[in-house]
Amino acid sequence: MEACARYLAAETSPTDHDPQQKQQRHTALTLATAQQLSATLEEKLNQRRHNLRNAINNNRQTYADAVQQADNAQTSISRLLGGVDSLQALLGDNDSGIHAQLATARRNELLVNEQLQASSAALGCLRQLSELYADLRSMDAAVRAGDLLTAAHLLGKVQMAMQGADIQGTKIEEILGRRTDLAKLDIRDKVVARLKRAIKIHKETDSDGLCIAVDDGSKDAKQSVEATMAAADELGAVGQVQSEFGAYFVASFVHPVLAAASVSLDSHDKCTYSATLGRSGQAADAASACDAIVGAMRFIGAATGQTRLWERACAQEICELVAKRLVCSGNRLPSSRSELDAFAANQSTLALLSFEDSLFAMCPADADSDAVASQPIRQAVGRIAALYTEHRCDQALAHARALAEDAGFAVYDMDQHELWNADLVHAFVAGSGAQDTDRLSGLIRELGNDKDSRQTVFPQCTISRSIHELVQLAYSLANEALLATSDDAGLWVQAARNALDSYCALFPLLHGPELHRVPALGWLFFNDCMYAAHHSALLKRLVPQLPDSPALAFLAAGSNQRRLLMQRQADELSSQARGPKDMFYAAANEQKQQALEKAAKQTQKTLEHLARGMRPPSTTPHVYYTTLGNCIDAAFEATIAGIVDVRDIGVDDSQALSDHCRRILSIAALLLPLDQKVAQPYVSLGGAWSSDGLCGAAADRLLTDSGDDDETDDSNAVQRLGDRYCAMKDKLAQLADILVISRADILARRRAGLLAQFSTDELVRLVRALFSDTSERARDIDALRAMA
Repeated sequence: MEACARYLAAETSPTDHDPQQKQQRHTALTLATAQQLSATLEEKLNQRRHNLRNAINNNRQTYADAVQQADNAQTSISRLLGGVDSLQALLGDNDSGIHAQLATARRNELLVNEQLQASSAALGCLRQLSELYADLRSMDAAVRAGDLLTAAHLLGKVQMAMQGADIQGTKIEEILGRRTDLAKLDIRDKVVARLKRAIKIHKETDSDGLCIAVDDGSKDAKQSVEATMAAADELGAVGQVQSEFGAYFVASFVHPVLAAASVSLDSHDKCTYSATLGRSGQAADAASACDAIVGAMRFIGAATGQTRLWERACAQEICELVAKRLVCSGNRLPSSRSELDAFAANQSTLALLSFEDSLFAMCPADADSDAVASQPIRQAVGRIAALYTEHRCDQALAHARALAEDAGFAVYDMDQHELWNADLVHAFVAGSGAQDTDRLSGLIRELGNDKDSRQTVFPQCTISRSIHELVQLAYSLANEALLATSDDAGLWVQAARNALDSYCALFPLLHGPELHRVPALGWLFFNDCMYAAHHSALLKRLVPQLPDSPALAFLAAGSNQRRLLMQRQADELSSQARGPKDMFYAAANEQKQQALEKAAKQTQKTLEHLARGMRPPSTTPHVYYTTLGNCIDAAFEATIAGIVDVRDIGVDDSQALSDHCRRILSIAALLLPLDQKVAQPYVSLGGAWSSDGLCGAAADRLLTDSGDDDETDDSNAVQRLGDRYCAMKDKLAQLADILVISRADILARRRAGLLAQFSTDELVRLVRALFSDTSERARDIDALRAMA
C-alpha cells in the first residue's frame, strides 16, 4: 500500500517530469505491488460507484419533494394573489384604496397626538392663569384693605409668574401686562398718597404760618412710613416715590418759603415743624430761607426715621430754585459795582453756599447714578458778574422801551445852555443810580485838558423828560463799559446802542398820530432827536466802540420830523392864503374883497399860533426863525401864484389885489426880534457851539448882524430878520407894485434887476392880464423876453 501511495504521489507530483526517473520507478515495482495496487483501485472504484448511486437516488427524492412543495407554494401564491386582487378591487385604486386610507389614518393619529399635547399644555396654562387670577384678586383685596406691602409682594409674584408662563407674545400677556402696569401705578400712587398723609405740609388758616406735621393717625408714624417705603421697594419704584414726594415738598414748602417776603422759624416738637412767612416788607433773607428748608428736611427725616425720602434730583431742583430766586433774580443781583465786588464775601452768599453743601450731604448720590452733580448755587455765584451785566443790560433796554412808550409827554425845561463837562456827565451818571463815576469823569477831564478839544454846548430849549432819562441811561451804560473787563465792555456798549436805537425807532412809531396832530409835540420830538444825537456823538468820544449809528439815526429822525412839520404847516398856510376857488378873479367885487380879507386874517392867526408854540426856549432861535420864515414864504408864494394865474385883471381889481399883497406882506412883522432876556443867552454863546454842528447851533449866531444897526430899533430888526428868513418877501412887495404901475415902469425895474425873482413867463402873464392887447403891449412883451 505504501508503495502504491508513493507511486500515486510520484505520478501526481507536478514537479516530476523526467522520463528516465519514471522508467526507473516502473522498473523497481514488482508484480505483486502492481496487483495489490490494481485490487485497491478497483475496490475504491466500486465504493465510489455505490456512493454515487445512493446520492443520485437521494437527490431524485429531494427533487421530487421540492417540485411538490413548489407546486403547493405556487398554488398558495395564486390563491393569495387572487385574494389581493379581489381586495384591491373591493377597496379601490392606489389613490383612494387601502394604501391611501392607511396613510390618512396615520396622519389623523399624528394630529390627535398633537392635539392631546396642545390640550395638555393649555390645561397647564389655564392652571397657571388660574393661579395668576387668584393672586390678582388677592392683590386687589390687599390694596382695598390698605396692605400695600402685601399688595406689592403679590404684584411681584404675578409678574414673576408671567415670565414663567407660556403666554409670551399672546393677547393674554398683553392684557395681563396692562393690568399689572395699572396695578403698579395704583399701588405707587397709594404709597405716595400715604406718605403725604403721614407727612402733611399745609398753610395755617388763621395765620401766615407754614406747618409740617408727621402723623398718619396711627400710634407709630415711623413704622407706617417704613412699611410704606418697603412697599415702594417691593415695587421697585423707590426712585419714583422719592421723585413725587420731592415734588410735593418743593411745591408745598420750598416755593412758599422762597416767595415769602420774610421767613421766621417757630418752635417745634417731634411731630410738628412750623415757620411764619411774611407777605410784605423787604425780600426774605437768604440765610433764613435756606435754614427753613434744611430744617424742614432734617425734621422730616428725624420724625419718620427715613433717610430714603430724598433723592439727588430733589436736592438739585431745590438748589436750582434757590439759585434762581435768591441769586439770579433781579432784586437779588448787585445794583452797583461796589455791591458786585463785595458779593462773593457777604454773609448771604456764604449762607447760600453752605446750604448747598448741606443739602447735597443729605441727598447722597445712588450707586447707579452719577455721583458728581452740578452745583447750581456755586455756578450762579461764579457767574454773578456776567449775570449782573446781563441783568443791567436787559433793564436798560426795558427802561428805554418804557420811555419810548410813555404817552405823558412830560417836559424838561433846560434853565440854561448845557455845557458838556465832567460835572454834567457826573450828574447824568449819578441821576441814573450809578455810584462809581470817577472813571468817566476823569476821562472827560482828560478830553477837556486836550488843547485840540473844543468846548461843546447844547443850546437851551425844551426837551422831554423821557429823552433826558434816556441820555442819563446811555451815560450810565458808558460808565459801566469803562469799569468793566474787556470781555464785558462790549456788552455794555451794545446795551447803550440798543437803548438809543430802540427809543429812536419806537417813539415815532408809537406816537406818530399825536406828533402829526399836535405840532408842539412834533417840535418837542425834534428837539429830543437833536439832543440825543448831540450826546450820542459825544459819547463816542468817551467810548470809541460805540458806533455812529445812534447819532445818525436820531439826526435823521429829527431832520425828517422837522421836514414833515414844516411841509405840513407850509401846506396849511398855502391853502389858507389861496382861499376859495377863483378868489383872486374880479377882486374888486365886495364879496371877493371880504374873502381876501378873511384869508389874510386866517393866515396871520395861524402864523401867530405857530410862533407862540415855537417861541424860544421851546425851540432854539434858529429853528424858530427858519420855521416861521419858511411858513411865511409858503403864504407869500401861494399869494403870488394865485395872482399870476389870473388871466384878466381890471383896473379896480389890480388895486384890490395890490392892497391884498400888502396885507399879506405885513405878516412878515411876526418875525419880531426876541426879547433881550430871551435872546441874550444865545447871543452870548459866541463860538462855544458844539463842534458836531448839531441842532443848527452855529446858525443861531446870526441873531445879530453887524454892529452898525441899532439893536433897539425894532423896525430895523424886523427888516433884517425878514430879509434873512423870508426869501419871497421882496418878490411879494414887487408884485404889489407891479399891479399898480405902468408897463414902462415894469420894463425899467426889469432892466434895473429889481424883478430878478420873477421869471420871464410870470412877467409876461402879468402884463397880458393887466394891460389891453395892443401893439405896444406886444412890443413890451418882446422886450421882456429879450432881457431873459
